[in-house]
Amino acid sequence: MKHRYLPVCITVLLSIMTTTSLEATVIDLKCPIAEYLPLTPIQIGTTYYLSELGITVFEVSEDWAVWIKGYRKEISGDHVQVEFTLVFTEPTGLFEKPALLNIPITFKYKVSELPVITLDDPMTKYVRLKVSQISEIALAEAKLGGQAAAEAIAKALPKLKR
Repeated sequence: MKHRYLPVCITVLLSIMTTTSLEATVIDLKCPIAEYLPLTPIQIGTTYYLSELGITVFEVSEDWAVWIKGYRKEISGDHVQVEFTLVFTEPTGLFEKPALLNIPITFKYKVSELPVITLDDPMTKYVRLKVSQISEIALAEAKLGGQAAAEAIAKALPKLKR
């Protein structure tokens, strides 16, 4: 008698899991090995902001692979401009597949006016879990680049739905 509701609970749980998994989008966020070091803060920031938008970043059973590549930084005095491209492909292992969609991302900041990022900021805590030491500039790029990339990915995903 103790377990008479167990079949009902299992059915409800499976129903919820199936419904959630059908509606959820999972992406694998990648960057080329040659660009891994400069793109790491942006990749971490993007992962954080995607999770805030309800988009799962995972390396197995993903719906799409999104490559962050083409990192370029121009410094002119106090002004910094960062550019990179989001390349959407079919799920992939180590090697990039043909692009389905390319989205260029550009953001600018002044070194003297870096965004205020406090230690109790959830994004800062997330980045510090992933990287033990990070500069203020890299943290700013994680925040600014991560937000820009996550918003672009969220807008692009409905166009790619199968």
